[in-house]
Amino acid sequence: RLTHTQTIVSRQLTKFTPTWTNYTRGNGTTNSRYYRIGKFIYLFVQEILGSTSSVGAGDVKMTLPVPALRVGSIQPTACSLLDNASLYYYGFVQTDNANDVNVRAIRTDRGGVYAGEASLSSTIPFTWAVNDQIHFSLVYEAAA
Repeated sequence: RLTHTQTIVSRQLTKFTPTWTNYTRGNGTTNSRYYRIGKFIYLFVQEILGSTSSVGAGDVKMTLPVPALRVGSIQPTACSLLDNASLYYYGFVQTDNANDVNVRAIRTDRGGVYAGEASLSSTIPFTWAVNDQIHFSLVYEAAA
């Protein structure tokens, strides 16, 4: 039950088209949406690559639909990177600044013992193609 100070700002999912750096949607599709309860944003992102989509080298960044209160208000969150060949690779989403998050792949180090991180590229964690996907959800505190 909500108290008088915990108001629901948005009861419906709001669709949005994320802005990306080092990822070009081309003719791919997005099924991204969010809703807001009080100061908290509940975000769901799904990008499905098309024949003209591409993942570039370097950090793949997505602009948040609502700026975060601060960088630390978003904890690193797991994401799925789906190779259309029905194989999931794991990654995570982390804060870049109050407006953007980075999507990173999880890799093993040279010794194969510890997990590390890697920037996405056209071949990391796999060669991206039609119907490959990036998807994640996260919750964060909005700046306003």
